Amino acid sequence: MDHELQQLFREMVEREFTFLIETGHFRGPIPHQPWPLMPILYLTYIGKNLAVDLILDEKDEYVTCEIRRVIDGEPMQHVDLHRRRTSEYLISLLAERGVPEDEIRIGPMKRRGRRLSLKAQILVLVPHYARLLRKYGREILEDNPRFLETI
Repeated sequence: MDHELQQLFREMVEREFTFLIETGHFRGPIPHQPWPLMPILYLTYIGKNLAVDLILDEKDEYVTCEIRRVIDGEPMQHVDLHRRRTSEYLISLLAERGVPEDEIRIGPMKRRGRRLSLKAQILVLVPHYARLLRKYGREILEDNPRFLETI
């Protein structure tokens, strides 16, 4: 694992996502690595109903943002016992809600073939995800318990 890259990621997330704490609905970021042997770092902001994950995947070399349902204080994975969706990528959720593609996908997300370096992705995409959440993520920022059900 590249500790300098992880430190940059942590600093960028903490700087760009302070507004989540300011809403009064979220706490964090809470770092965790779901698979200890995999170079994947999650920084998670947890609300009563929703969690916002910023993910640095050094193995597959990408940075992304997911929204997850929180049940009993724990962010859930993909589907629950009732087969309801419990997590989804932020850009997919916004596209489903009609946010224009040009607003969602910028620079490295539009490219085919060679991607930006992981450092460049951190510098570009972390602030981009924060802008998307502030501009289009009202239900997320309000920690709406029905958000992932309304698609």
